[in-house]
Amino acid sequence: MNQSTTTIKENDIKNSFIIYPNPTSDQFFIVANTTDKLVVDMYDVNGRHVFSKSVSDKSNIDVTTLIEGIYNLTIKTVDRVINKKLVILR
Repeated sequence: MNQSTTTIKENDIKNSFIIYPNPTSDQFFIVANTTDKLVVDMYDVNGRHVFSKSVSDKSNIDVTTLIEGIYNLTIKTVDRVINKKLVILR
């Protein structure tokens, strides 16, 4: 029973960060249910770090300098790390 409680909490945390639009062509927005400062890092499919930015809730991030592809996003707050995928299409 403890495992299901942990899973529900983890899902609540993941769902509290919304990335849209996904896929995107030029920019995307992060909506987070937190007042913490967020650090967003992006990695390409080869694991190379290609982007980093400090943002706050409801921030837009310009990705026009990145090539088309699938990226892993790591969103860090004071007390947690959330991983998401972002697709860039041109």
